[in-house]
Amino acid sequence: MHSIFIGNSYLNPLTDPKNCAVFMANVTFEPGCRNNWHIHHAAKGGGQLLICTAGEGWYQEEGKEAFEK
Repeated sequence: MHSIFIGNSYLNPLTDPKNCAVFMANVTFEPGCRNNWHIHHAAKGGGQLLICTAGEGWYQEEGKEAFEK
């Protein structure tokens, strides 16, 4: 399987996807970690909601300009 991340990232599940409608997790990225393009598919609405609580980085949606947050 192709890795989404270049560098180290850590996933800490906050809910059990077998027992809830929404999977939530805390993801921590080491400095310099990069995220390859990937898609979060969903039947409707959106496939992923990001709530960033610390740090800074770049965000980009397909077809739009990247911006620093």
